[in-house]
Amino acid sequence: MVAALLGGIEPEEAYLRAVETTQNIYIQTPYSEELTEFSRVFKRELPSLSEADIRSSGYVIDTLEASIWCLLKSSSFEGSVLKAVNLGEDTDTTATVTGGLAGVIRGACARIDHVEPDLTLWGLREVYLRNK
Repeated sequence: MVAALLGGIEPEEAYLRAVETTQNIYIQTPYSEELTEFSRVFKRELPSLSEADIRSSGYVIDTLEASIWCLLKSSSFEGSVLKAVNLGEDTDTTATVTGGLAGVIRGACARIDHVEPDLTLWGLREVYLRNK
C-alpha cells in the first residue's frame, strides 16, 4: 500500500492493490491459517464500514483496519489522525499508524497546524497538577 501511495495512487486504489498483492501470499501455507483474521481487509469491506464497525483496540488487525479506514475516510493529514484519535481505545497506536500512512501521501512535513492549548504537553501537565 505504501509503495502505491508513494507512487501517487489514491488511497482507496492503493488499498485495493495491496489487497490483491497480499491476498496471493496469505492463501498459501503457512499464512493461510491467518486468512480469517484479515477477512474484512481481503473482502474489501473497509471503505464501506461505518465508524461503529471499526475497532481500535491495539490488536494488530484492529490497528491495521482502523488506520486504513481513517485514511480512506479523510482527505487531509489532520482529518485522518483526528478520526483515529476519535475512535477511542488505543488511540496512540492507531493515530501513529494512521499518521504514518497520511504522511506518505501528504509529505514528510505534514502536520496538524492547530492544536488547542489544553492539548499540549504543558496543558496536560497543568490539568494533572490541578487535579492531583
